[in-house]
Amino acid sequence: MTPGVSCRPVGVSFRRRPRILHCPSQRLRAGRSPSKTGQRARLVQRLGMERVSCVPLLRRLLLLAAAGLAGAEPQVPCYFVFGDSLVDNGNNNNIASMARANYPPYGVDFPGGATGRFSNGLTTADAISRLLGFDDYIPPYAGATSEQLLTGVNFASAAAGIRDDTGQQLVRTYAQLYTRDTH
Repeated sequence: MTPGVSCRPVGVSFRRRPRILHCPSQRLRAGRSPSKTGQRARLVQRLGMERVSCVPLLRRLLLLAAAGLAGAEPQVPCYFVFGDSLVDNGNNNNIASMARANYPPYGVDFPGGATGRFSNGLTTADAISRLLGFDDYIPPYAGATSEQLLTGVNFASAAAGIRDDTGQQLVRTYAQLYTRDTH
């Protein structure tokens, strides 16, 4: 320990578990050898930080990988999305329902504003479509053209359920699975 620096125990020792001692310049654990503690203290002093975290590095690597894949050709020919509000991107906008998100504050971080996504910005399906190499967002089934149906659409509808009586005014799950007449 550093002379003149008082250390205080943090936590309580139960059943002979080592107690952690908090020191302003060092972190000591009871029972550690002084040489190991000194090595760690010197390393901390040399690096200028008390803890080293790999999380920022991993985030940067993931962002670089996503940026590299985003400019590539799509890895799959089409992409269809089924689900509820977690991935709904506007299928409920034009139906009589209280489950809608086409008004602020929804979409405050999304380039197109409030589109019907139940999030501030991208949904998980949007992020996956970017990673797969699609340039545009997958369009909602409710407003898709026949050409868009060939490359993929989003069938998700907020408050959709598996049972037929769940959300009868919404796009039910079984209806998400059937095709519609295209013009």
